[in-house]
Amino acid sequence: MPSANRKSPSAPAKESKKAKTSPAAPDKKKSNSPAAPAAAAASSSACRRLKRETLGFLESLKKNNDSEWVKANKKIYDAAKLDWQAFVISLLGELSKTEKALKNYPAGKAIFKMSRDLRFSNDKTPYKTSFSMAVNYEGDKKSNVPCYYLAVGPDELMIAGGLYFPPTALLDKVRKKIAEDPAGFKKMISSANFKKHFGSDPFKENDRLKTAPKGFEKDHPDINLLRLKSMHVSAVMDKKSSPIAKATGGDFLAFVIETFKALAPYNHWLCSALGLDPSVPAIS
Repeated sequence: MPSANRKSPSAPAKESKKAKTSPAAPDKKKSNSPAAPAAAAASSSACRRLKRETLGFLESLKKNNDSEWVKANKKIYDAAKLDWQAFVISLLGELSKTEKALKNYPAGKAIFKMSRDLRFSNDKTPYKTSFSMAVNYEGDKKSNVPCYYLAVGPDELMIAGGLYFPPTALLDKVRKKIAEDPAGFKKMISSANFKKHFGSDPFKENDRLKTAPKGFEKDHPDINLLRLKSMHVSAVMDKKSSPIAKATGGDFLAFVIETFKALAPYNHWLCSALGLDPSVPAIS
């Protein structure tokens, strides 16, 4: 996920509001009527891409990442959030057609807040500079179960999933299943569709243990897989690949769904390793 720019300790004092960059206004002003969110939800079926103004807001936020600027541009901020919400509603509707467990998944439970947790960070900029969401098979985006993840920002577009740094108890279950059928696991992650989206070495960026995990020999033929500390995979478009153009042009929704469909067999395999049934609704 794109990270916010850090402010240099030697940076000059804040500019006045007038001197700061203001994003271009959206096509339509956000209504102050209580029915506005409902209207966005009602029209979400036609939301196939994000508005250019939404990414424009994120670009401006990178340059003006403070509460004062966001407060001064609240209408534009709210319009961008509504656009993102409408897209996520459309995305969940499409995804639930093949992932029955995700039927009726509320967008509010999937969307991450824009505010950053500053408690343990040296970077004190208050807002993320990307919109992000995640859904999983337990209905809680913070649960340690297989998930689908999307983050969209001006500098990076990430579509990801799997298990992100699960606790040892869950990771041991995954390792055991890999050891039981390494050929089947390798065949799955080597399929043409999976490789098309996540590469021929989907775990190359993932952290690994320095030695063999407990219960496995150092010379195990699949020790490189068994040493993995995280089982997530991701497809990333950096700034050189024009993430803004991808998110705001053409059928971005179809692009994300296509990638999620390529991820589905892997997520289902992980579910089976953890004893989860991916057909059981996450939201009852």
